[in-house]
Amino acid sequence: MATTTDLKSLLNSPLSSYSAVIDNLAAGDTSGLFNLTKAALVLGNFYNDAPVLSGLADTNITTDQNLELKFSEPVTAITGDIIVCDSANKVVATVPVTDKAVTGSGSSLITVDLPNDLAAGEYCVKVDVGAFQDADLRDYTSTDVINFTVSAAGTGGETGTGETNDVSLDTLGSATDPVTLDETGAFNFTDNAADAKGNNVIITEFGADDSITITGATAEQYDDGVIGSNEAGDVSITFNNDGILHQITLTGVAAGAGLVFDVNSFNALPVGDLIFS
Repeated sequence: MATTTDLKSLLNSPLSSYSAVIDNLAAGDTSGLFNLTKAALVLGNFYNDAPVLSGLADTNITTDQNLELKFSEPVTAITGDIIVCDSANKVVATVPVTDKAVTGSGSSLITVDLPNDLAAGEYCVKVDVGAFQDADLRDYTSTDVINFTVSAAGTGGETGTGETNDVSLDTLGSATDPVTLDETGAFNFTDNAADAKGNNVIITEFGADDSITITGATAEQYDDGVIGSNEAGDVSITFNNDGILHQITLTGVAAGAGLVFDVNSFNALPVGDLIFS
C-alpha cells in the first residue's frame, strides 16, 4: 500500500478525510479487504464520534453571567432546546437553540443568554437530542446533564474580582523535584519552551478561568507526542527542547473526557486553553 497518514490528525478530521484515506487503501489492495472495511465503516458510522457536551466554560457563575457550553467539536444549531433546571429538577429556563439568545453556532463554544437572571443556587443544564449537528451531519445524541452553581453578582466564578494573574513557570522545579502550584483565582500561566533551564510543575486547581500561554514553540510542535493523559484524568505536557524538558502536569482536568493527545483535544476540555504566542 502506497498511502500512509498521520493518525493523530486523522482523528480530528471530518468524515470525508477518513473516506479518502480508505479509498486510497482500497485502491492498492487486491484482496478487496479495504473495500469491505470501507462499507462496514460507512454503515456503522465508525469514522469518529458524534458531538458531545464536554462541560461548561465555567461551572460557578454569577446571577448576571451567560452560560457557555463547550462541545467536543464545532456544532451547528438545528432544532431543539437548551433547558435549565433548579435543584428540585424544576425547569426554570427553556431556550430554543435557534433563538437570538444562543450564539456561537459553527464553533465548539455555544453561549446562552438566559431570558431571566438566575437566583443564587444549584442548577443543571441539558440539551435536546438533535439540537445540534457537527460538520459531518452527525446529531448531538447525548442526554448528559451538566451541573453548575450560581452565586450572587460579584461573588461567583473562581476569582470574584475579574482579574487575571500572570504567573511564569520558567525555571520552576526540576526533573526530580517538581513544584506544585495549588492556585485559586484566574491565572494565565506562561512557559517559554525555548528557555535553556526547563521546568517541572504540577498545577492542581487549573480551571475554566485559567490558561497556559506557550512562547518559543508552535502548536504543531506540541501536537507531536507532547500532550497525553492518564486514567485519572491528569494531563501531562512535556516538551523536549534539545534535551531540556519543560514539564507541566494538570491534575484531574480530563476526568471522564477520554483521551487527550494534542492541542485540539486539550482545548476541547471544560477548562482554560493552551495558547501559543
